[in-house]
Order: sequence, then structure tokens, then C-alpha cells
Amino acid sequence: MIYKSPIKINSVEQSLDKNIPVILVGFKIEGLLAFHWLKEHGYRILAIVSKENAGARYFDIPIISETDLPGFCQNFVQILIAVKFQEAFCTRVQKMGLKNIRLISALKIFGEMSVDISDIPQAGWILAGTKRQSEKSVRYALDVFVYECLKNSDGRLIIPTIDIVVTEKCSLRCRDCSNLMQYYTTTQIYDAEHLAMQFDIIARLADNIGDVHILGGEPFVYDHLHELLLRLSRNKGQYGRLKLFTNGTIVPADSLLEVFVETDSFISISDYGKHSPKIPSLIAKMSMYGIDFEIKTINSWQRCGYFVTRTDSPENLKNKFDGCCAKDLLTIQDGSLFLCPFISNAVRLGAVKNIPGYGIVIDHSLSKQALYDFIATPGWKSGICRYCPGRGFNAETVEPAIQTASPLHLEIKDEKI
Repeated sequence: MIYKSPIKINSVEQSLDKNIPVILVGFKIEGLLAFHWLKEHGYRILAIVSKENAGARYFDIPIISETDLPGFCQNFVQILIAVKFQEAFCTRVQKMGLKNIRLISALKIFGEMSVDISDIPQAGWILAGTKRQSEKSVRYALDVFVYECLKNSDGRLIIPTIDIVVTEKCSLRCRDCSNLMQYYTTTQIYDAEHLAMQFDIIARLADNIGDVHILGGEPFVYDHLHELLLRLSRNKGQYGRLKLFTNGTIVPADSLLEVFVETDSFISISDYGKHSPKIPSLIAKMSMYGIDFEIKTINSWQRCGYFVTRTDSPENLKNKFDGCCAKDLLTIQDGSLFLCPFISNAVRLGAVKNIPGYGIVIDHSLSKQALYDFIATPGWKSGICRYCPGRGFNAETVEPAIQTASPLHLEIKDEKI
């Protein structure tokens, strides 16, 4: 597979040196591809940093956690960063006080690269948290990575991913849902044409858009899904791919699966074990129709599905934002664009007032500059982060998909720093 970035990569300051060992950071699809590129080009890989896989080995290379880095940096090393939140990683490394390192963005190799993905063993895909992906899906994943690294740069309006919430109705009622579905007593079914028009407005203003995420709730309970997919696909050149997220509880009708084929849409299945009983049937159906999909086994969730109110200092809010894994999940919901799904649902539930800076109304008066300024302004500056308990990479975890019999009572906890 030859991959070429969809947009010009103007500047990557550092270059890799074959005479210096490499530590690879990240082992999602982009990290997996980076590993095999390094291997094929004769670089000596010292270790792989991956929290999810720490303790394992890949091609006899140790997989370590970030906290293990000092022990591998006694001599000079290059650290190749193949994760989306590169600035946050660099900040954490700087706090470790490591001296014998050179930090290099994986953008250096993803500008244009060649990797034979057929040589990647099944074990690699499993460690990356997915099944073996098609060449097309790998290209889309790398596009999103490149967009994530280059967003808000050089004045370009780049949107790596954008979520479209089609309904808050869900087939599960998970106690710790980070998108706050457990608090809804009444749910909305959003009009497909209105959703598509709102996306069209944003797409016309943006320079590049990667994945368009369709989610709920559970999107397979949305009766107008076929209509929305067909409507969005009319403007296929405006984005990378349509990607729907499902919890493995519903097998859609054949007529809807035919629309997935027609629109070249991708399905991401979250596997919650006993709470996702339809996954075998889903796999059989999607395989029969030739639909691209992935299965993500979810072993834990971050504990962040509740509200807090804090009088945080700007420094604390910035630290929370910098460490957040959901800070750039732009969300279209109820006629507005929000900086993340937590605040969009907090506003929708009435727990937080929609004050300027929290969301921006999507209509034809929206200008490119206004959209750019809204997206480029960090969420902590508008104060939205003070209502969130935090979704840091090292946050407390809980068992995923614990069910509750009825909607939870909406309350805001006063948490002390």
C-alpha cells in the first residue's frame, strides 16, 4: 500500500536517524503502520509505548507504559510519536525531565509512505485494537491522524472528525456513559434533512474533513438512518467516510445494509460482552454484504459520566483540557455545533446553560472565520471544562456498560480540588 497525505505537510522539523534507536509511541492503526515502516527501512526499534498493551511483546520488541520511558532513555534515543494528541504527550515527557531524547512526529513518515499491509500479522491488528483492516480503511485512518496533527495550522480549517447525534434514544442504559445518555428521560429523534443541511454548512466552510461519525444513543434505533446516509453521501467529496458506532445489540434490516454498501459506509462495533449479544449475527451480515467494519473490545471505561462544578484556576482547567481524550470531538446536536459530546449533552439536558463559547448555532449566517475561531479556541478558556470530572488518559476506570433500570437523577456534584 502506498499512502500519500491528502493535504500538504508543510513542516516537520526533525528527521529520523538510522544510527539512533527509536522508541515508538502509540499502537493504534497509525502506530502499527509506523512500526512496520520502521522495520522495513532498517531502523532499530527499542520499545513501543502503549498503555493498553504494556507487558506484551511484538516481534520480540517490549511494549511498555509511559512511566517506563526513563529506563529506556539512559542513552540517546529518538521518540517517534504516532498518537493524535502529540502536544499533550510532549508535555508529559517534558515533566519527566528526560534529557537524552529527540521527539519526532510520525507526520514525518506519513507524508508519503509505502507499507505492505498484507505482511502485518493478525497479532498486530489485535494489539492495535481491531480486526485486520482493508487498504481503504487504513487510508481513512491515516487521513484522520494527519488531519488531527495539522488542525488549526497555517490558517486551514481542518476537522479530523465530526459527530452527528441522530438521537439520544439507546438500546442500553449504561450507568457510566460518558455521553450522558443515562440521564435522559425524554429523547429527541432529529430530522435527517436538517442534520444533513447543518453538516453541509460546516462542510462548505471547512478545508478538510475526515471521518463523519453517526452516533446516538444507538443509531440503529433511528428510523431515518437510511435517509441520512443517502443524503450525506450526495456530497462524498466533502469528507473522508461515514462511520457509524453501534453497541452490538441490533442487527439492521437488509434494506439498510444495502444503503451501507451504496454509501460505502463503515461500522464500528463496541463489544461489551454479554451486553452486546448480536455481534455474531452482525458480523455474518456485514461479511455477507462486504461492508467494512471493526470490532472494539471494551474492557473498561473512564469514570466521567457525571457532572461537577468547580471554581478551578485557569491553570487547572488548562491541564484538564490538555489531558482530555475527547477535547476535539466536535458534535452536531440539536441545531448547534459543540466542542465535545459532554458539553453538547450537558446543554441538551439543561444541566448547563448554552452560553457563548459552549456551542455555535449552525445556520447560513455562519462564516468560515467564526467557525475557525470557535473550533480553535480551547474549551478551557470558555469554562466548559469545569463541569466535567475529566477524561484524562490516566483517569479512574470502571467496568463498562453496567446497566441501570431507569434514568439516573440529574445532579451536579460540588467537587473540591
